[in-house]
Formats: sequence, structure tokens, C-alpha cells
Amino acid sequence: MRFIVKVSSESFIKSRPVRNWHLDRLKRNVAKVLRVIDKKVQVRGHSDRLEIDCEEAAASACLQRLGDVPGIHSILTVDSAFLPSENTLEFLAEKAVDYYADTIEGKSFVVRCRRVGKHAFGSLDVERHVGAVLFQASKNSQVKLKYPDVTVSIEILRDKAYFVRDKKLGLGGYPIGTQGTVLSLISGGFDSSVASYQMMRRGCRVDYLFFNLGGPAHSLGAQQAALYLWQKFGYSHSARFYSVSLDALVANLMQRSSPSLNGVLLKRAMMRVGDVIANKSKVSALVTGESLAQVSSQTLINLSVIDKAADKLVIRPLIATDKSDIMQTAETIGSAVFARNMVEYCGVISKKPTVAASLPELEEAEQAMGDAWFYQALDSVEKVSVADIINHVNEQPQVELETEVSDQLVIDIRAVEVSLEQSDLHIPFYQLNKKFPSLDQDKNYLLYCDKGVMSQLHAAYLHELGFDNVKVYRPVQ
Repeated sequence: MRFIVKVSSESFIKSRPVRNWHLDRLKRNVAKVLRVIDKKVQVRGHSDRLEIDCEEAAASACLQRLGDVPGIHSILTVDSAFLPSENTLEFLAEKAVDYYADTIEGKSFVVRCRRVGKHAFGSLDVERHVGAVLFQASKNSQVKLKYPDVTVSIEILRDKAYFVRDKKLGLGGYPIGTQGTVLSLISGGFDSSVASYQMMRRGCRVDYLFFNLGGPAHSLGAQQAALYLWQKFGYSHSARFYSVSLDALVANLMQRSSPSLNGVLLKRAMMRVGDVIANKSKVSALVTGESLAQVSSQTLINLSVIDKAADKLVIRPLIATDKSDIMQTAETIGSAVFARNMVEYCGVISKKPTVAASLPELEEAEQAMGDAWFYQALDSVEKVSVADIINHVNEQPQVELETEVSDQLVIDIRAVEVSLEQSDLHIPFYQLNKKFPSLDQDKNYLLYCDKGVMSQLHAAYLHELGFDNVKVYRPVQ
């Protein structure tokens, strides 16, 4: 099977050296992603496009993965042929009849030709000749230049013709690796996940920084979100996941007699720690999912004083985006199902938070708290490759693992039910938290998922709610 991948319009309008660099970077990204599916896949670069050959059996999976690779404008499924030296228009018309005559039967159609190179004919000549032959060869069809039912697309690149069988739009943006590396403050919720995706779509390699305010379940949820985003959109490059404990800071904030500044103080603390990690890992900028005025800490005044805690550039790709649009994007990219199951931990935020914190007041409060919390936070930093999250979670489980089933009931929590011989119940993970309390609590349960991350996450969360009759099922492979 052959695909033609066209680079995004934003890359195409760059100068030739930059365009060539983007195309080469995209070629390497695509090759790395597709070779997981088809080890023999071939990826070749030509001008403004990539030409990809893969096994027929892998075509559907390859097409789906290409749709998640940043930097791609469109993916064309094509048949190709070398142009003969003579009777070229007749050759193109004959091929078009073979490919499209049945498709346009009883429908309106138009022929469009895009041509690169020197030929004895023009694009308009191809459109006219092929259109006339197709009209004669098909039944009850009609030519319609505007808004036809079918567009017959023929692309000619020098001595080769490509007959487009299908077209799928890509993500657009820039190839990952062309715009540097950023450190995204991720919570696992809607906003931070979408912000991370937006930065990958703009060509950035994304590392993840998580501040643990809610225990094991919170950490596992953030790791699951980072893993999903990396596997889907950022797989062409390595990524790191940093986890930081702010227990000492939270203890200080909870003892303050005037808590109205706590939300801003917490965000400034995150920026301060993130700045150090970004410098050590040579990252260009920090990224947050903040949107203007969405919560009290996100007013213009508060965002301004928050930024002053870091020397690094702070990027907020969602700054002017409505919450409903953010949630819709999360649904589109698939992160919403994880975000809906994340618990918000806002215990340090006061009931009457300030919307206009002053920098002198914040600095006075920070001086009173001292720096002990800061050094404890830096000492707590844990780093793991996102690719190793699954192994890391299963090597250091938060909830006891069982490799065999005795008198427990196995709950398959995968989103789609797939045959599992030992399964007693199928409750998708996004329904588990609501449905589990209604189960017979005199029985013991084992949660199962493919990788072990989601089962660990939900078992840990159920433990926090007081359900101690839950473990994780990890059968011996």
C-alpha cells in the first residue's frame, strides 16, 4: 500500500532550507512511528511530500497512526504508475477509468490535476481529457465543477502519476523536534493535557512535570495521561516525567492565618521548582494549561506575579480558550476519558482567594515561610522515562498485585470488553468509581487492564475512599 504524506502548509511556506529541514525531520518521525507497525515500511522524501510504502495488512494501522503525527497536512492513499513517453493523456485516462468509473457512477464528479515538473501537457489538459473519457465510460454521471459528489484527484510528480483513492487530513502544525523542548506542568486534567498536545502539535518535544498534592492515585492518573499523550502524539521522541512532592509547602500554607494568597503562592512555588528542573534538563520553556480568568489564580494580575517566580519563558497555549472548547478538544484527542476520572485536589485554596495579589505581599509571605520546603521539594524529584512508566508502575505498585485468582472476582476495567477468561465483571474504568460502591462489599475484587496502569490508579483511588477489598490482577505472561 502506498501513501503520499503532504507537509503542513506552515512548513511549506518556509524558505527552502527550513522546508527541507522540516521535511527531513518529519520523514524521521514518521519512520520511527510506523516501524513499530511494519518493520519493512519505506519512507522517502520528495520536495513537499513523503512517499510511504507499507504492507497491505498494516495499511489501516499505518493510516491511523499517520493521522496523529504532528506536521502533516494530509495523507493520500494512492496508486502510482510511471508515465509513458508517448500517449500520456490516453494512459492517464485509461488508468482513471480503471480506478474511478465505478465510483462516479450515478454521481457528479470533477477531475483535478496537480502537476510538478516539465511535461508536454498542462494540468488543465489532463482534467479535460480524463474528465471526458470518464464521462463516456461511466453511467448516469455528470460533470460538476463546483461541489461535486466525487473529486477525481490525479497528482503528477515529474515522471510519476498518483491516482488518489482516499484523502485524510492530518494534525497540521510542525514536526516534533523542529521547535525545541518544553516542560509541561501536567495534572492529568482537561487543561494541562490539551496544552501539552497543543505544544506537540506546534513541533515541540514535551517533557512532563507533576506536583503531587493528592497521593498515589493522583500520581498514577497524571502518569497515565502523560503516557497516553506521548504514545499517541509524541512517540517519535523520548519524553521524561518528573514527579515532585510539595507536602512541606502545603503544610506551611495550611498554617497561614490569612489564606487568601494560598492559590497564588502555590502556583509561584510550582514555577520556582519548575524553573530549576527546566534549567537542569536544558528545557526552553515552561507550559501550563491556564486560561485567562478561569479561576481566581488566573486573572491577569495574578498570572503576572506568578510568572515572576520563574526566569524561563512561561507558555500558556490555552490562555484565550473557553473551557467548553478545551473539553471538546480533549474529547477529540482522547484525553477526556482520563481527565474525567482525575480527582481535583484543592485543599490549600481558600474560600475567598484574591484575584489581585500584590508582589510585595507575596514576597513577604514567602520570606515568612522560608526555603526549607523548596529544598525538600527538589530532594523529592523523581524522574522516569515516559516510555518506562508501565514498567515503573508495575515494579513499584501502590496496591498489592495478584498473579492468580482464588476466591476474588475479577473486574475487567478496559474501555472495550475483550475476551478475558478469568473475568467476572466488565466495568469500564470511567464508570468504576460510581459503580463500585454498589457492588457486594463482602467480596474481594481484582482489577484488570492491559498495561496495569489504569488498574493501579483506580485501585489506589478506591483504597483512598476506604475500600480495602480491591487489589490488582496481573496474570503471569
